[in-house]
Amino acid sequence: MPAKFCSILICCLTLTFQGVTAQNQSLPKNVLKEKQGEPVPPKKVESLPKPANSPSRPPDKKVENELKTPLYFLVGQLLVNLKGDQERKNQNLRIKIQLLMSEPDALEYLRKRVAQVKDITRGELENNSAEDLQQAEKREELKQKILRKISQLFPANKEARKWKDPQPIKKVLFEEMIIQ
Repeated sequence: MPAKFCSILICCLTLTFQGVTAQNQSLPKNVLKEKQGEPVPPKKVESLPKPANSPSRPPDKKVENELKTPLYFLVGQLLVNLKGDQERKNQNLRIKIQLLMSEPDALEYLRKRVAQVKDITRGELENNSAEDLQQAEKREELKQKILRKISQLFPANKEARKWKDPQPIKKVLFEEMIIQ
């Protein structure tokens, strides 16, 4: 029994040693040197392109203005019945919407009117079909309509507002959109 065990062990070790040798022959030379304990010379690193905000290139003003203090107002997740033809009557849209805003006071103003914001948003979404929402141009038009309608909730005169920016909603963002 011990002799049989020893022969199996020797056979396994031989196969393992042959596998390691075969693997080492297929590895690049610098990896082999590293395994053998020899130092590997450092590779030459190519210079990377400069980032967009580097001093050699002027920053994009639009992006800079939006990213100074981005504020997000979560409208929430809505479930809406889409308009459809006779074949596709029961199509639903589940969507999660956020508004990118520039003014904290305007954000607080909308928080107090979240039911109105959801109602406006739901009304605009219901006027679209699934085919409309699958087209990028139509989605952008819808975002602009929602932005204009919600902006009408803000006071028209400057004295009634506590913020400077007359258009505090910068973008309507569809975070999640599923059509069923």
